[in-house]
Amino acid sequence: MQEISNELNNNLRQWSEGNEYLYSLLYLSWQHGIRTSACCGGHKDHKHNDPYILFIVDEENLPFFKSMIGAIEDIPDISANISYRENPQIPEDSKIVLAIHCMMHNRMETFYRLAAAILEKREIKTPKGEKFYESLVKMLHTERASLEEDMANNIVVGSSFATVTPEREKYLSDKKKLLFNLRRILLKECSKYDENQERIEENPQVRF
Repeated sequence: MQEISNELNNNLRQWSEGNEYLYSLLYLSWQHGIRTSACCGGHKDHKHNDPYILFIVDEENLPFFKSMIGAIEDIPDISANISYRENPQIPEDSKIVLAIHCMMHNRMETFYRLAAAILEKREIKTPKGEKFYESLVKMLHTERASLEEDMANNIVVGSSFATVTPEREKYLSDKKKLLFNLRRILLKECSKYDENQERIEENPQVRF
């Protein structure tokens, strides 16, 4: 295990934003050599601010990630995805990232289970979880040049896993609509086609 310096510990406190479960997860992760790249404990005053944590995937930490998947695969309303984050300016900084998202009502349990999975091995029990872990291993063992070529050709690089309830589906739909409308407002992106569609939705008798 790695020693946590005072400076790093202060950073972990800052990153966890007062969430003790997230702090414990960050502390145990870095103590066991599991790097993180971003996280959010969630904020009650921001309806569409999902709690999440992003892990950097390394070969030596695969057993930890397998245990984490086994620990959270039965929690309703969570999602996980793996992706390749390319850094053209610093190629060696390009990395594979495992992102785990949850909701305000299950964030504490999710962070707790992820932390516990570092200390005590959990087995994956569902076919969905096994397939997701296999995708993670496959991506890790794929040459970076191949991943970057796929990305350049607009081929999806990554995999996802979710335990979505109807309530979560509605939440994601509402969030998508909010972001779309916000983007239009900020960028003033409302073409004549968007306007025509909106008029039809408001009054089906209207046509182009």
